[in-house]
Amino acid sequence: NALGCLQIWACVVQDVNRVSNTTIQHSDVYDRDIAEYCCYVYLWHYGRAYTRRTGKTPTYEVYARMWNGGPKGYSKEATKAYWSKVKKQLTITGRTST
Repeated sequence: NALGCLQIWACVVQDVNRVSNTTIQHSDVYDRDIAEYCCYVYLWHYGRAYTRRTGKTPTYEVYARMWNGGPKGYSKEATKAYWSKVKKQLTITGRTST
């Protein structure tokens, strides 16, 4: 089950613990600060992997689709609908969609 405000799965917490040498429990992501930390570490780590793999800097779209579909979520058809929702929110808040 995905938990907390950012709907974080246990496998994401496991990745964060591996990458940052922490001992966060899945239930800890109900704390917004911990949830945001997990999101940051996960996207930082896999964003760097994306850059190594493609030679490109991740965009908001790449990050959103990774968050929704895992490390290679940016290439999955199933994450396009999620990106559309995120893009709409970025537009509403005045952030660029790139």
